[in-house]
Amino acid sequence: MSQFQPFVMERMMSKFEQEVEFNLSESGVHPILLRDLLTDDPDLLQELLSTNLNYPHVNGTPELRQNIARMYTGATPENILVTVGAIEANYLTVQTLLSAGEEIVIMFPNYMQIWGLAKNMDLRVKTFRLREDRAWAPDLDELQSLVTPKTKMIAVCIPKNPTGRTLISDEMDAITAIAFVRYHLGINSSQLAERLRREKSVLIVPGAHFGMDHFLRISFGLPHPYLKEALDRIHTLITELNL
Repeated sequence: MSQFQPFVMERMMSKFEQEVEFNLSESGVHPILLRDLLTDDPDLLQELLSTNLNYPHVNGTPELRQNIARMYTGATPENILVTVGAIEANYLTVQTLLSAGEEIVIMFPNYMQIWGLAKNMDLRVKTFRLREDRAWAPDLDELQSLVTPKTKMIAVCIPKNPTGRTLISDEMDAITAIAFVRYHLGINSSQLAERLRREKSVLIVPGAHFGMDHFLRISFGLPHPYLKEALDRIHTLITELNL
């Protein structure tokens, strides 16, 4: 196993952020008082004081997951997993999707959690640069040269940490591990996916798996001839269904 990579930034912040008068190291907003948070609704204070200090729902309380689901059309609480910040979500994602020796491409500079985690998991790590001379835009040509059929994940951070820049639509389109597309046919997504698998030997993910029927998740980060043949077969089935 490779030498353990500590998370240097977080180690420094945890040691010193409570000892200085002015902390400009955070990537979030200035903290507020709990009193300020409850000022607009005094009844929330009584609700807070009535909270049981026991083991909560490990995937987030039903009320919280319901409120998050309302932000996404067609989503339900069952589609939502609440984590203790993005750090836990990043950790679970990398641990679930990659194994030692597999390849990951990471935006650089970046919040270095995933980079360190990848190193400690013995992943094959490649980095593509943000260009200071282009107002911290990503070098998409460099990214294109690094990604191979063995690449299992491209890790980006938006808004970018530490630069604060947000990817524009064209940049995001050039980078984006899939597409979630709506279709207009009188067949549900599970049935359509099954017919594609059985009749055309093409596997896609039905939107029903995400609580959103009449959508399909399709990967297109694939070699062009392979992708074109698969899309042609999808097109053939759709044409047959429309006849």
